[in-house]
Amino acid sequence: MRYLRLMTFNVQLLPVIPIFAPSPGDEAELRASAIVDTFKKLPTDELPDVVTFNECFNEDARKIMIRGMSELYAHYIAKFDDIFLKGDSGLAVYSKYPFLELAEADGKNYLFFSYPDSEDFDSLAGKGVAVIRIETPLGPLTLAFTHTQAFYHSEDEYRDTRAKQLADVGKTIAQVNGNFPVLLWSKTIFMGDLNIIGNHPPNPTANPKPEWDFTFENPGQILTDAFWDGWRHFNRPPGFAIEQDPGFTNNNLEAGKNGSLPRGLLSRLDYICFSKLPTDQVFVAQHLRTRFRTLSDHWSLEADVHLPSPHCSPSTAFDATLAQVLVSQLKVVHLEIQRPGAYQWIFVKQPGTYTIFKPTGLETTLYMANDLSTPWNPYEKIEVAALGIDHLQYDVQEFRSLDFIGEQYVLPGPFFIRVRAGSANPDAQGSCFVGIYEHIGQTLETAIVIQPWAMPRDPRLPSGQLNGTNDDCWFRAEISQAYSGEEHNSRFFVQNNTGHEAKIKVIKSGTIVHAAYSNANPETIIDYTTTGPDTVFIRLNRSALNDTNFRVFWQSGLTWLKSIPNIRPMVLRCVDETGPDWLGADEITLTLYADDHRPEFFSIYWGDADSDEILKLEGQVQEIAFVRYIEISVNESDFIQSPNDWTRIAAMNPTDGLTKEIAQSFDVQSGSYQFECTLSRTQQGNI
Repeated sequence: MRYLRLMTFNVQLLPVIPIFAPSPGDEAELRASAIVDTFKKLPTDELPDVVTFNECFNEDARKIMIRGMSELYAHYIAKFDDIFLKGDSGLAVYSKYPFLELAEADGKNYLFFSYPDSEDFDSLAGKGVAVIRIETPLGPLTLAFTHTQAFYHSEDEYRDTRAKQLADVGKTIAQVNGNFPVLLWSKTIFMGDLNIIGNHPPNPTANPKPEWDFTFENPGQILTDAFWDGWRHFNRPPGFAIEQDPGFTNNNLEAGKNGSLPRGLLSRLDYICFSKLPTDQVFVAQHLRTRFRTLSDHWSLEADVHLPSPHCSPSTAFDATLAQVLVSQLKVVHLEIQRPGAYQWIFVKQPGTYTIFKPTGLETTLYMANDLSTPWNPYEKIEVAALGIDHLQYDVQEFRSLDFIGEQYVLPGPFFIRVRAGSANPDAQGSCFVGIYEHIGQTLETAIVIQPWAMPRDPRLPSGQLNGTNDDCWFRAEISQAYSGEEHNSRFFVQNNTGHEAKIKVIKSGTIVHAAYSNANPETIIDYTTTGPDTVFIRLNRSALNDTNFRVFWQSGLTWLKSIPNIRPMVLRCVDETGPDWLGADEITLTLYADDHRPEFFSIYWGDADSDEILKLEGQVQEIAFVRYIEISVNESDFIQSPNDWTRIAAMNPTDGLTKEIAQSFDVQSGSYQFECTLSRTQQGNI
């Protein structure tokens, strides 16, 4: 019995408005084609079971969606409208499972209520709420979905209208289910773009109440009485009042009116809400994530849904501090998959370097607590016998269901381990074990991984006892390669505040000695030049077992070009089309180079660049490392190239932080442009 995967997605397929240039709907057909192509490329087991769309207004784009999505989904309703009132709501639904006929809807398989209250541009649409019932392997699902009143000038604008619309949602669901709390509400899910900002922490003492508080924590409101905000309720660590991952779903790439909605504002506007009924037959969210981030101004929001069981969601994760600790210091977590297809979660609060031994035949994935949408990658896989830790091989073998091959990770913050049945064994259930071994550097294979520019790392050496057989403490640094292949310098700092002599050896790839020191200096600095990729080990040996005050730090000579949505997503912005063909659209080619390396690492043609438009680059430009600069060239195809058609973004310098926001303006033949991105010290994640 596989879990049920639901998705809500505002796809920004707006109508063409002839009197506006550019018109909001100019890109609708291209966007629809990209959305369909993205769904078609998904592996079968990654395809959502049910998808609801918002803002399917453009008729030509709708046809593209129907043609493409109907190849994946046998059951769909491509348009919900009220021909007697305002017309198209922009809602659509596609499902693998059949829709059930609703007696309350005059024999139709859906009920649609068009909101009588609307403001501003929303009055030109026919927004409303749709309710359907779907036969699923987990039982009949009542699904309500909507797109409520937008705000244009400020976050709280038109909140009273949204409140009225949400009250209408409750009444419409009740027409299908009966009045809350009848049992049918336990398998009812409500989702869509609510235009309520959910990433602010609750503020119960504020007067007036913030809109999220009024909506979800104010008795008498439908979403307070009947539903949980799924992201806040299920996607937070155990014992935490709110989520650590803000769950952004909307990227405001364009500035709002009067400067109150700044360009680049990220908000959680999209929701999947779950019933509050206290029953073991209620639907719960095992995992919520945002997946498609480059296809629209909203990100898709999806939930893997099941019936409840212990530790099946991040908020009910097993606390790793309660795990059984064996002689080798291996922590073993005993889990019980009670329902076929159910998830199990473990929460580890302590950052560090870990080897994880997963349950044989199951799938194990790690997520940072502040990003539950991006899996964290291991840096190595290794057999337990090769780790060289006393008793560890025996301890792993004692739990016969543990895989002997461990996956090694470096986690800069609190993290989750998600365990689930993989596609090869989808109905697995019963007892399983997960082994968690934290590195303390006793052997080269259990070295503590340091990351560039992170806070100096304390190895936490044990006082008064050996750290392994030889009292070694190993550190490991993975040095990347620049895209250009240029040499770059890393500088390692070993801080010794004990006042006693310590021995330091720097080894390349575990065999070649690069440098060796024996001193009591407060700080030893080691320079290491390479083209990369390269693995460097540092071995520290103290002169007395009570010496514990050491720190290790690494400054890398590389900078990473990235697109980090909550800092600055990567776009090219046409600030002003001022060239001779200003009555038409600029036709330009954007080309990116790293350092002096040729050819380019990215090039794209933009055939319709008008003032105030953007070209989204997130997901298209690979994240690369560079040494000195990124060169950005924008060339108008109608003109001879001139000297002022490029700009450079310099690499980060030692005074910069861990990330750096870039919004660099420059002039070219045909106008003014701004290249926006994020620079980072590291490749994966934010330290």
